[in-house]
Amino acid sequence: MRAETRLAPRRSALTAVGLALAAAASPAHAATCAAEGEPRYGAEAPLMIDADCMDPDYNESNFVIDSTKSLTLALPDGSSVPYTEVKGHFPATHTAAQLPEGVTGSPTTASHAVTWMFPDRAHWRNRFFQQSYPLPFESLNVVDSVFAFTHGGYTDRWPQHALVPVGRALCARRA
Repeated sequence: MRAETRLAPRRSALTAVGLALAAAASPAHAATCAAEGEPRYGAEAPLMIDADCMDPDYNESNFVIDSTKSLTLALPDGSSVPYTEVKGHFPATHTAAQLPEGVTGSPTTASHAVTWMFPDRAHWRNRFFQQSYPLPFESLNVVDSVFAFTHGGYTDRWPQHALVPVGRALCARRA
């Protein structure tokens, strides 16, 4: 097994946070991503995000890490898995009064929280588990940590109250 595939979860917690933010943002000299089209149905025009631009509202310059804790998860067989919990958020970047004409709602008017949970090195097998579609009850949007950690992965949680019904559409372009 190559050394770079055996990252320690505590180190990978910070690495994963950095990689998640880097995936949403480009180098410091990147242009701001442009919207394509006009606002429709009360939502902002979709942003075209690629490697050559940076999302103006969700990037590493405004992501806040609120806490990092070392915790332990008790397993049904009596054993336990140490893990690192990292909580953070993107603060609101606009008010309703700052929205373009015709736009009635935007995710930029609300704070968006996230929690990552990384198992220790002994349980880490380079995997990630996440709900693929937000469901109406917060309890249904959580990946079971016992499942994730015993199958070698980390997981995240996006609180239901952070989901905005009228959101910004993001479109990815192939480079």
